[in-house]
Amino acid sequence: MHEWPLLIFTLLVHTAIGGTIAVTIYIISMKKNAVEAFQTIKLSLVALSIISLIGLGASFLHLGKISHAFYTISSLGSSWFSREILFVSLFIFLLVLTLSLSIMTKKVNMLLLSLAAVVGFATLYVMSSIYATTMIEAWNGVGTYAAFYAAALVIGASIALALLNKQTSNSMMALFAVAVIGLAIKLVVLPVHFGSLTEALSSTENSLLYSQLVLGVLGVIILGYVVFVRKTYHMALVWSAFLLVFIGEFLGRYLFFMNAI
Repeated sequence: MHEWPLLIFTLLVHTAIGGTIAVTIYIISMKKNAVEAFQTIKLSLVALSIISLIGLGASFLHLGKISHAFYTISSLGSSWFSREILFVSLFIFLLVLTLSLSIMTKKVNMLLLSLAAVVGFATLYVMSSIYATTMIEAWNGVGTYAAFYAAALVIGASIALALLNKQTSNSMMALFAVAVIGLAIKLVVLPVHFGSLTEALSSTENSLLYSQLVLGVLGVIILGYVVFVRKTYHMALVWSAFLLVFIGEFLGRYLFFMNAI
């Protein structure tokens, strides 16, 4: 497969977007002031910013030259690809700006963080539309939107639970709910979407699809155990859950681009 830069770009940017949305939900559920919030999420903001920038770097590998991005962005009115460059750049700018101002002021700017989350949510739609509007059957339609939004929600909630080690019971439940919503979208939509294709999946593709779903289920089950049974942060368990979810999403994204061949 020759789409490795796109795989890395989409997966990492979706991780950063989902993490930003999850961290925003976390701060709202915590009901702490901006100074206390910064002490809790500063590591998350650093990690998510780095992840987003690595993803952006992978996109330049796909474009070949950075100058190509400036050329392609000139077609905003007609090209989803141009809109993707704009929205991804705006999301990363807002995320890094939130991190920078938070470090300088020692408090979280909730307006900027919330704006980054909203722009990130819109960015998922733009990125999905690039593929959903093509002639490739496996990409065309609601399945692509479901896959991208679900991936961001599941990975985002998982990485938020892993990075935020000062969790309250309520905040863990809120993040767990986000992960469950993302997983539910996958379990309902993706099997139906792939089952509706005129050309059946190969045995390898079926293995990738169900491995993705099984790993996601296992990861969310572990998160559920931490939230409802242990009721306190457990580093080994939450990071294990995140790795299971991330590996599952990696397999799912590999299957996604594999269907373009």
